Order: sequence, then structure tokens, then C-alpha cells
Amino acid sequence: MITILGRRNSASVQLVMWAVNELGIEHQRHDYGHGHASTRTSAFLKMNPMGRVPVMIDRDTSLFESAAILRYLGAAYGDDDFWPQDPMLRASLDVWAEWGKNTFAEVVLRIFAYDVRLAPERRDPKILREATDQLIPLAQMLDQRIGYGPWLDGKRFSFA
Repeated sequence: MITILGRRNSASVQLVMWAVNELGIEHQRHDYGHGHASTRTSAFLKMNPMGRVPVMIDRDTSLFESAAILRYLGAAYGDDDFWPQDPMLRASLDVWAEWGKNTFAEVVLRIFAYDVRLAPERRDPKILREATDQLIPLAQMLDQRIGYGPWLDGKRFSFA
């Protein structure tokens, strides 16, 4: 059974939880970070020197960084749908997975921070407008890629 360390409301932890549930992997999750168990203990920092979540433990190995964890889960537990054996197909999906985690998520997180974390009296509508203007073409790219999806790989749910 694998163990995932990280709080439920972390977007990075949610990516890992989505994958383990889709793959049907027996697992347990423990709350760490932001109001839960500390990520600054020597034991936690030994698993992730950045002191961030998620951390995944499988047997005697611990991994951090959600994208690396997803790749590991795909290679260790995934079928050809989740983790394509064809390197060209997998590379194409990997590009979109990184794009989603970095390019797309960066703009979405700016909108989230504006709406959720920024006090109303500190909000400047110009900031929201700029982020929205940047998100629209990215959302259009994603929509075009998905096409008749619903997934980045068309009809198959994958690590991407």
C-alpha cells in the first residue's frame, strides 16, 4: 500500500489522489502542511528537502513533486491507457501534462489568488482582467487539444 503525505486541499496532492483513485491503487493519505502535521521536521525534510507536499511513499522509496509521482505511478501501476508504452505517444502527452501544470495553472492560480486569497480592499480589477485575458487563449488551446475528448488523450484517461 502506498502512503501520500499532504493535505486534501492542496492542488498538487489532488493530482496524485486523482491518479491513485483512477488506477485503483490501495493507498492511505495523511494530512501534512498548512495547519496539519509539519513539513519542517527532520523526518519529513529527509523525504522532501523542499518541505512541501505531496510526498508519496511506496515500500522503501519516497518521492516528491506531483509530476514525478504521476510518472512513477504510471510506470509502476498504469496500463497502456494511463502510461502509454509508445514513447512518441507518451512524450506528446507529457508535453501537455507539463503545459497544464505550468503554463495553464500559473494563470489559473493568479485568478484563484485574486478571488480567494486577496482581501477585497486590495483587489485591483486590472489584475483580474490581465489574468483573464491571458487565460482565454490558453483555454482555447486546451479546448482544441481535447477536441471530442474528454481527456488530453481523447477517450483515454492518462497521466496527463
